[in-house]
Formats: sequence, C-alpha cells, structure tokens
Amino acid sequence: MIDINPIVTKAAMSIPFTVHEIIDRAAFLFPSKLFLVADQGELTYSQVIDLGRKLAYKLKTAEVGIGDRVLVACGNSLYVPIYLYATSLLGAITVPVSTQLRGSRLDFVLQDCSPCLVVTTDKYFRDRCAKSFGMPISYFNRVDDFIAEIDSIQKYEEVCNVIDLDLIVLMYTSGSTGMPKAVALCHSNVLSATESIARYLDIIEQDRILNCIPFTFDYGFFQILLCAIRGATLYIRPNFAYKEDIFSLIDNANITGIPFVSTQFTSIYARGGIGKRSFPSVRFITNTGSPFPEKYFEELKCTFPNAKIFSMYGLTECKRVSYLDPEKLPRKLSSVGKAMPNVRVRIIDESHNEVGAGVAGQLAVEGRNVMKGYWNNPNETKRVIRFANNLENPTLLTGDYFKTDVEGDLYFLGRRDDIVKICDTRISTKDLESVIACHEMVQEVAVIAYIKDMYTPLLFAFIVPFSDKHLQANELRAYIAQNVESPNMIPARLVLYNELPKTEHGKIDYSKLRKEIKIMED
Repeated sequence: MIDINPIVTKAAMSIPFTVHEIIDRAAFLFPSKLFLVADQGELTYSQVIDLGRKLAYKLKTAEVGIGDRVLVACGNSLYVPIYLYATSLLGAITVPVSTQLRGSRLDFVLQDCSPCLVVTTDKYFRDRCAKSFGMPISYFNRVDDFIAEIDSIQKYEEVCNVIDLDLIVLMYTSGSTGMPKAVALCHSNVLSATESIARYLDIIEQDRILNCIPFTFDYGFFQILLCAIRGATLYIRPNFAYKEDIFSLIDNANITGIPFVSTQFTSIYARGGIGKRSFPSVRFITNTGSPFPEKYFEELKCTFPNAKIFSMYGLTECKRVSYLDPEKLPRKLSSVGKAMPNVRVRIIDESHNEVGAGVAGQLAVEGRNVMKGYWNNPNETKRVIRFANNLENPTLLTGDYFKTDVEGDLYFLGRRDDIVKICDTRISTKDLESVIACHEMVQEVAVIAYIKDMYTPLLFAFIVPFSDKHLQANELRAYIAQNVESPNMIPARLVLYNELPKTEHGKIDYSKLRKEIKIMED
C-alpha cells in the first residue's frame, strides 16, 4: 500500500480545491477508518487512496488526461467513488450513467459526451458501446477481480495540474421532455455545494450515512462527497427494493443519516412492512425531488424519534438551493425553507424584477454551486444562465416557480408547465397534488395539466388508492371541492392506477403519464 503521508499532508493542512483533495485530507486524518461499505466489500480511506492512485496511473498510460470523459455505468458500487478519485487526479471528467440506459438514449449520451473510456458491469452496455461505437471498454463482473487487478499495479499517479475550474462530472438529467442534457460541474461547483450541505446537516466524522439513491442522480452521487468532506462512512445499497434488509442494516450499523425521496416514504408506510419499529440511532433524514408527504409526518417521527427532518429543494444545475429549518417543519410541511449557506435566491417576474411575499415567480439562484453550463449545448446554457454585466454573478434561471411567506420561506409551485390558467384561475398542479394526497384513501397522486389543440387545459389526476380501500370518484371529487380555492381546480379526469410509473431515480415519471393521456385523448 502507498505511504499516503507525503502525498496528502499539504492537502490535509489546506483548504481543498479539488475532489481528490477532500478524499486525500480524510485519508490523512482518518487513514484506517471505513469510507465505503457495500455488498461487494468495504474500503478504508487509505485503501481508496491506494487504489485510486494506481488506477489513475493505469488510466494515464491509456492517455486519459485533462478534460477527457470517462463514462461509468456500474450502478451503486465501489467502482464509482474509486473512478471518481482517479479521474479527479488526472483532471478528467466522470460521467455516471445508469446501466438501464438503452436504445436511442444510450446512443445519444455516447455521441454527446464522446468518452475515451467506458467502464461498466453490464453486458448489454459493454456490447453496445464496443460494437456500435468501437469505444474502449473496461468490463468488470466482480469487484474482487477489479481490486486485485488494480492492486497489482506497482506504480501510482501524482496529481496532474488540476485547478478548481476544471470539470469533474457530467450529470445527465432525466430528459423528461426530450433527450437528456448533461450538466457540467467543475470542482469549485461541487465542493461549494458539498460544504454548504455538510454545514447545514451538521455532518461529522462519526456519521454513518446510508445511501439507496442511484449514483446517477446528483442526490445519490453527492453522498460520496458529503462523507469524504467530513470523514464519515458511506453505506451503499443498490436501491430501496429490499426494505427488510435495509431496516436490519440501519439497526446493525447504527446508521445516523439517510437521504430519501418522497416515493420511498410511500413504500415504507403505505405498503407496510415497517410496523412499530424505531431507529433511534438516526439523527437526520433528508427529502428532496418532490414535496414532503405530509400524511406520513407523525409516523416518520415515531420511526426516527431522534432525527432532524430536512425538507430540501435543489436541481442538478446547482445541486442544492434551500432547506427548511427542521424546527419549522411541523407548521410548514410544504415549505423548502431558505437558501443554504453561500447561496442567494430571488423570486422574479417575467421582466426579471424581484417580487414580494406571496407573489408567484420564477426562482433565480446565485452561488458558486451554479453549473458551468450544459455540455455541448451553448444555446440552452445561455437561456438559463444570465449575466447582468461582466462584473456580476451568473444567475441560474431555474424554470421553477415559487412564492415566499412573510418569514421568507420558499414554497414550490411547480415548473412553468405545472402552472396553468383555467377560467381566470391560476392553478399549480403541485398544490392540487398536495390536497389530494391528504385524502385518507389516497396512497399516491400525480396531477398533469394537458392542453389539447390550444384549448383550455384539462386537469388529469392519476391516483393510487390504498389496496384495502374502495375509493369512490364522486366522494373524492367532493373532498377536492371542499379543500381547493376554486371549482376550476377540480380535475376533469380521475384515473385510478395500481402503481404510478417511476424514473430510475425513484421519482414519479410524468412523461409516461403524459403519453398515457395522449393515448386516452386521441
């Protein structure tokens, strides 16, 4: 194993500028401490340094250098953080993508980022990349074989001339309205966001964070960095499918932090399995991606009695924007709070003028966490990142609409397409979802405003009732009418589903539901 002390002493005593420096620093301070624990094995911080620098040497001999893209399709596994560290050392760019990517979308990503190397554990992925594109492939079937191969290398790579403005990751968005866009983040973007989040979550070296969120989703990917920046331990699971195993792990490993998406709360509580269990070791849980499920709040407090609950908002283009002070959560369950440290937000109208409390407008974000831009897409970059003049900060126009209350806390209203006007009533489909979700017989709901032939929008509500409940449409319509501000907010169509479609990130797949509407209406 490499003697890391000469390598990382300076990094440990300095402010880190790059991703590999935060891991170097943790390895210097906690060399024998577990960094990564997965089904495939576990690695200490010093072992990750050792493997990462040997891997970097191998990559450099293959002429991987500054600005080159290394596409990693390995699911939630030990490969991802090791390759992240190695590419960071070389100034190269990690491109995490799902092994489930197929067909034209896979072809688009490969052509768009033009990787110099594809690393995968998936045979289809391997064959598609090799046969259709002739790309260099590193295919691994077992982590043990990978570690043995890298560990046999007798040389290791020193740091290249990497600066914090160099790109470190391309995160492809889900592309619900078309082909995915690659969000280009530099080291400075990533480290600023990581430090801000670690600060408000108060992550410490003793934390043991459980991650079931895909590494291809920035929410999951950043769990690697949040642990590294504080010297914490990351427990990696491929998904949230085997809940009983996850509950046992929380108990046995004394997990202290868990990131969630709201559909996982539904999976835990609406579909049973957790019973009266309690996990007192957990001291914080987080939710982002969609509104906090209000109906499960009391159960959540019983399950995690000592946990602070953080309701947050973010988007891939700047990672995280805001969080709600956990002390406010009981009385502001639908709020996502205020801007996190080192971030400034404004709500603006169509003329880019700031609006007051209670007035809906687009959220604009400033901060070092704002992306460099979209990869290979300068026109889209110019559309969403604005400079008032050359001396002012770049401003990210999120395309998301919010309002604030008198205390300045943010409330998400939806994307531009989620806010429609019906008979002079401005309607947020997200507000309507929140109303319907509170009905005792509703397990999940998604509301879509469908505009056909430029006429008045039709509101579709896709509803998953509890399996043991007999939900009557007339009763639900009456409930909605009693709880909305205008009769124009009552959906024109109520569609019952056994299960709503989900994206690979665990979010409700609205694009598939829109296709269902088109089939129904055509």
